[in-house]
Amino acid sequence: MLVDIHSHILPGIDDGAQDFDDTLALAEQAVREGITHIIATPHYRKLNWLNKKDEVLELTEQVQSFLDENNVNLKVYPSQEIHVTDHLIDELLDNKLLSLDPYDRYLLLEYPSRNLPKNYLETLSHVIDLGYTPVIAHVEKQAELFNNPSLLVELIEMGCLTQLTASSLLDPADGAKCLELLNQNLIHIIASDVHNLDSRNFHMKEAFELIEQHQSIDYVNYYINNSNQLINGEDIIIKDPKKIKMKKKRFFGLKWFN
Repeated sequence: MLVDIHSHILPGIDDGAQDFDDTLALAEQAVREGITHIIATPHYRKLNWLNKKDEVLELTEQVQSFLDENNVNLKVYPSQEIHVTDHLIDELLDNKLLSLDPYDRYLLLEYPSRNLPKNYLETLSHVIDLGYTPVIAHVEKQAELFNNPSLLVELIEMGCLTQLTASSLLDPADGAKCLELLNQNLIHIIASDVHNLDSRNFHMKEAFELIEQHQSIDYVNYYINNSNQLINGEDIIIKDPKKIKMKKKRFFGLKWFN
């Protein structure tokens, strides 16, 4: 089973698939990549995209029926890529948001690409206190996190998970830096964040081949198993991050399973 936990496969609701033809093309490509289960994560509260819970649930059902009718062997699950705003905690308390799993354990959270909000640690702590595990979307696109691995250590120590985009591993500019994050055990999930077949395709198969080449097949299996565990609402084993020198010349003491 190969699960893609981050995709924009639902038609006509954000900057991903624009219609059902696009959705079908993406689904067929997913199958060619070996993906069996995909979580639809349309943008929530980013720019003009709201994509309320009930609307996403309904559209996901329509897409699944459409794919079944077209004999595409892909299971689609509803969720959201939640842009973190001041509304986040209230909306969690009001049950307005979709998790990545049926047991409401994992949330896919997105931060602005440049600056983290000043209260981001406080907000994440509150999310965790409510019983959720934040999954920080495409950390390589958030400049502060990407340029300061010590911040990723801090987030992981809090109880967050991190997701890296498969295509970023193949990027000539950022690929080496992304691989270094993997080598430091600072990434838990590899996902596509697919939007289209042109500029933002899946690239999952290529990414896993690269990981096997630079790390090992055991690491490939680790990322695959993490996504499988996540979609089922089960615990994910966190590899112990390699020690990173902090700006204050100290190290976080982390106690996790290897």
